[in-house]
Amino acid sequence: MTGAPAKPRLFYPRNTLAEKTSRLPATSVGELYASAEAAIGALSDEALRILQREAAELRAACARAPGAAPSLQPGERKRIETAANTLRELGGSFGYRLVSDIANSLYLLVSMPAGKDPRILTVVDLHADAIEVVLRDDLKDDGGAAGDALVEGLRTAVHRFAAGG
Repeated sequence: MTGAPAKPRLFYPRNTLAEKTSRLPATSVGELYASAEAAIGALSDEALRILQREAAELRAACARAPGAAPSLQPGERKRIETAANTLRELGGSFGYRLVSDIANSLYLLVSMPAGKDPRILTVVDLHADAIEVVLRDDLKDDGGAAGDALVEGLRTAVHRFAAGG
């Protein structure tokens, strides 16, 4: 025996969760909304450049799609789908709702099975042309009656294509 048994010690671990979190100052929803709007406004010039860059990527993907091929190849389809998805997400966020609507129509077109119909390239090009015009002319919001007519014409082409006619 080496002596009396050791007396147990109480151990209190640090509450690191409480140390890492703190209460946020009271902020109204209106203040948060105004702050978000200000941040988006500060990015508006950069947003146009980002949208133009994505539109250029869309155009490059269209150019890589061979016109003599029976339809879009999986690689071209994926590039076009990615550019359309980015444009539809960013367009509305930065006040280019018309870009978002056109890109959404394009995304639906390239995400559906197309078979071997070469006309898909023409419809894809029409979408790319429309997006380029909207960005070139810096058309914000929905484009009014002309924007509605443009989107409706593209959707009609997509639906006609999807129906096989």
